[in-house]
Amino acid sequence: MKQVHIDKIKKMVTDVGIRTTLKLLGGNKDIIRKVYTDNPISYLDNLKHKPYVYKAANRILFKVRGDRCYNFAWFDLGRDYIIINNHTTEYKFYKSIMGLDIRQTCDLIKDWLDKHYDGFVEIKKLKPIPDSI
Repeated sequence: MKQVHIDKIKKMVTDVGIRTTLKLLGGNKDIIRKVYTDNPISYLDNLKHKPYVYKAANRILFKVRGDRCYNFAWFDLGRDYIIINNHTTEYKFYKSIMGLDIRQTCDLIKDWLDKHYDGFVEIKKLKPIPDSI
């Protein structure tokens, strides 16, 4: 796939979202998977609405405000794990389109949070788990 096509599909995903892009591509997940195979974390890098850090009592939340408001991930102070919300479009992107397993998905999201929010909170030492466990 040529770089111009990769850039065009990434722009579509950023501008109209993954669901609409899938509809426009006739539901073909393989095209989107190919676009993000070399750099899957770039999907999170191009989110329209980035999470912000919110402190509530003994909990640190990564909240997203946009078309809808939701908790992206969170952890309790003094605990050794970060909980990744497995009901988000971002999580489902890595599971259903990229074909990553639970561990790979949680690790990738945790690494992205660590990359962008390490100055606010210590994430590196936390073990990522999905919120259903």
